[in-house]
Amino acid sequence: MHRRQQQSYKHYVSCFTLHVSRFMFHVSRYTFHATRSKAFTLIELIVSVAVLATLVGFSSLAYLNVQKNSDLSNQTAQLVSSMRQAQALALSGQTIDQENQLNIGMHLETSKYILFYGSIYSPTDSKNIVTNLPSGISITNHLPTTELMFEQKTGEVINYDDDQNSVSIDQGGSSNILTINQLGVVDVE
Repeated sequence: MHRRQQQSYKHYVSCFTLHVSRFMFHVSRYTFHATRSKAFTLIELIVSVAVLATLVGFSSLAYLNVQKNSDLSNQTAQLVSSMRQAQALALSGQTIDQENQLNIGMHLETSKYILFYGSIYSPTDSKNIVTNLPSGISITNHLPTTELMFEQKTGEVINYDDDQNSVSIDQGGSSNILTINQLGVVDVE
């Protein structure tokens, strides 16, 4: 072949050769010139966004689960602290007034618990200390009554029943069980 024919042949081949993967083609008088692009391809961007979205999704689920467990643990600790406070007040013999030696107890409801003085819970008593639980957290009572009462001076649980001695705090399938013994000691499971 002559030199002119070789150049024409190369020109013909270069016109129909496709270069795939990050090349851009410029048209210049019927020939294509391949140049390397400095940008990302659409597929690379889609894959990157999909991987990033998956990572964000999993991390947000993990964060929400940790947050839920933290809320449940905090409310459990607060209830245990209130039970111990009621028992400590009973042990100390502290009274509201000097004339009446009143027992101290906790009234347990599904969405709140109330620290009260006296042998019977009265919802209208102004001395009651009410603690409302956040939404999504509830109390399930496994005690003989809705009241957990502590005796003055001894701090023992009044009307203790060994078969019905627990309270559970629940949140969306997770729960912590508080077991109370006759002496008023609270164990968290």
